[in-house]
Amino acid sequence: MRSIDRRNRDLARWMRALLVGTAISDPAIVPAVAADATWVGNGTPTGDFNTIGNWSPNTVPTGIATFGASPTTAVSFSIDSTVGEWKFIGPGYTFTNDHTLVFSGAGITITAGSAAITNNGNLTFANSSTPGSATITTLSGAHVVFQNFSIGGNASFITQAGGTFDISGLGANLVTGSIAGAGTYSIGSQLLTVGGNGTSTTVSGVISGANGRLAKVGTGTLTLSGVNTYTGLTDVIGGTLIVDGSIASSTPISVKPGATLGGVGAVGNTQVLGTFAPGSGVPGSSTSVAGTLIVSSGATYVIQVSPGAASSANITGTATLAGTVNAQFVAGSYVARNYTILTSTGLGGTTFDTLTTAGCPSASPRASAIRATTMCCLTWTRYSGSE
Repeated sequence: MRSIDRRNRDLARWMRALLVGTAISDPAIVPAVAADATWVGNGTPTGDFNTIGNWSPNTVPTGIATFGASPTTAVSFSIDSTVGEWKFIGPGYTFTNDHTLVFSGAGITITAGSAAITNNGNLTFANSSTPGSATITTLSGAHVVFQNFSIGGNASFITQAGGTFDISGLGANLVTGSIAGAGTYSIGSQLLTVGGNGTSTTVSGVISGANGRLAKVGTGTLTLSGVNTYTGLTDVIGGTLIVDGSIASSTPISVKPGATLGGVGAVGNTQVLGTFAPGSGVPGSSTSVAGTLIVSSGATYVIQVSPGAASSANITGTATLAGTVNAQFVAGSYVARNYTILTSTGLGGTTFDTLTTAGCPSASPRASAIRATTMCCLTWTRYSGSE
């Protein structure tokens, strides 16, 4: 009986050892460790990211990929890839992605050199990753997607016709350097803040999103020439926003001190604390305001004037006026006349506070801003001598 018990105990110990050994040796059970590697390339101008021989040590990194001096600075992908971080210590690199590329860690960090990605597949920034200051061009049929709590860095995004930039699934708002191109910017209900890199760009595609919001910062000019459909606010905080298409669905539109709104397109309800320069900068051009306009005290309303026309704003609702009219005259032969510089359904007894001029014709000109019930006019007369 004792021998049987001893054999049972020995068998139990053997089984426990076998189970432990199996658990240790099974790679499916051992947690994966992200691999780090440095790009060395293959000695030719173009190399494959997914070839182990292009890396030191010989492993395709899933953790941190470091890019420094190498004769191979054009990189492509042969399969789908997930990586935690790209670190650039110089020189400039270009990447062509025809697959799915996911950043799951810190994203792109550039301390020297540059990174430009041509995206013809799916590019995803997940978790808290960032594109840093990379330039990302998304081609037709391709997608750039921000997920979780990823951030926009100071990157430049160029989304071509048929391409998509999507932040609708983010858990927070996104701030990035600049946007451009004829593609789709799907912002959902998020706030997209652009312009921080100071680049002047044009978006001829569509910015869409129910309750989606757009903020323009920085010193550059953002031109929107497409018919945009996002319905939240537009906040012009810095630089210039030119609307040559439409943001009539956006409300309210706020122009902060030091910022400028202009263009020949249509905008929604607008309040100006900074500068409103309706039209294209050419006398006779105009901006349409689908709703109401408020020009606050301290704001500036800039118009361009020629002998035959002046730029103007056409308001479908009411206008409440204050601030300064700045009339900029082009060269020409002027005669006394009135110029309509704003129309609305009613001014509520308001008018502009002051008038300043630039380039006013010679021969002792006089210009003054006057109002009627529904429109505001600029009167220009010539006179000689004292009043």
